[in-house]
Amino acid sequence: MKKIFLLIIAGVFTVFLSAQDVRSLAWSYKAYPDVETPWTKAPAGYKPFYLANFARHGSRYLLSDNNYSKPLEILQEAERKGYLTEMGKELLEDVGKIAADADGNLGMLLPRGGREHRHIMERTIARYPEIFKGKDCKIDVYASTVQRCIMSMAYSLDAITAKNPRVWYDRHCGTKVQATVFNTPHVSPAAKEAGFDFDTRLYAETDNDALFAKIFTCDEKQKQEFLSTSDRVNFLRWIWELAIDNALNDELGVDLFKYFDYNDFYKAWRVNNWKEYYVMGPSKEFSDIVRRGAAVDLKHIIEHADKALAGGEYRATLRYGHDSQLTPLAVVMDIEGACSPVVDPDHPEASWILDNICPMGANIQLVFFRKKRSDDILVKVLLNERESRIVGIETDQWPFYHWSDLRAHYISVIDALTAE
Repeated sequence: MKKIFLLIIAGVFTVFLSAQDVRSLAWSYKAYPDVETPWTKAPAGYKPFYLANFARHGSRYLLSDNNYSKPLEILQEAERKGYLTEMGKELLEDVGKIAADADGNLGMLLPRGGREHRHIMERTIARYPEIFKGKDCKIDVYASTVQRCIMSMAYSLDAITAKNPRVWYDRHCGTKVQATVFNTPHVSPAAKEAGFDFDTRLYAETDNDALFAKIFTCDEKQKQEFLSTSDRVNFLRWIWELAIDNALNDELGVDLFKYFDYNDFYKAWRVNNWKEYYVMGPSKEFSDIVRRGAAVDLKHIIEHADKALAGGEYRATLRYGHDSQLTPLAVVMDIEGACSPVVDPDHPEASWILDNICPMGANIQLVFFRKKRSDDILVKVLLNERESRIVGIETDQWPFYHWSDLRAHYISVIDALTAE
């Protein structure tokens, strides 16, 4: 019996250690889980006829040149002074390769990002082929003005055209589209007024001494020769973001994670997840601002669904935007796992993890079903292709909701948020 007990304890400890994989600390740079997920067929007689989609762009390069140039400059200067460990020298070589590859590509869609969206759409078509068939198939498409969103849209449409060359697209992109389809809630002014200093906490709670010891041989006084105070607090974040974003660049063949372990990046991941919980999530302090901003996007979804249900010409309405829009949309749509305040606001990672809500290529889908000689429209809501529950709404046909119930709920939410 004692031996069995020890084996159980050893097994539990092994699982615990395997869960502490540094690659799991991917934040909003998590690669889309590009795998088939379980899905439920519609009740007898119901057929899919319309798709409402809101997607984040796929995997991309980092946005700022500082993410590449700053850590490279610091490592180069340390090498000139003879302050790099052997690991530091190898890291310098790899960061140089990553920076060279990113030159001229800041914020651009990676090849993996294109595959993510093509595969998502291929699976969607396989599950709901009725929506995309026929010579009369027309699809309304909206994209943010940013290249990675437009390219993500293009890869998705390629997947549809490959199945139905006769499909017709109406495409929309521009300033007006940004305002009515891709509205981003702005929490920062209210947070500042309330005394929330996100950056101060980011710096205060990230400890890079252990990571520095792996890379640099010099003492504290010597570090000051090539690391300014501001660069000191930013270095860990730059290296962490390089590691997690470069992991998405599966064609470059450079792996930064091999140099680091879970503890090197855990605090940086945790405090960044904490920040995004307040900026884009359901915090008690700023949830109304987040929901009010996302209500614009939800209203667009409902208005276009109404047109489709009234006999409109489009089989689907597809939207390609950003994490700063999709995450708040999941909140205002009351999608379980995204919409509820956490028990401990200092540790949202206990129940609210941005990595799982909004990875690269994240998407929210509403699939509409109808049956002959019935006015009852059913809707399935999916977050990242997973059937999702809507908090506050009951259904007798899970994972399907009656559109009349869901629409009434969302209209009441929008009216409450936009009331003067």
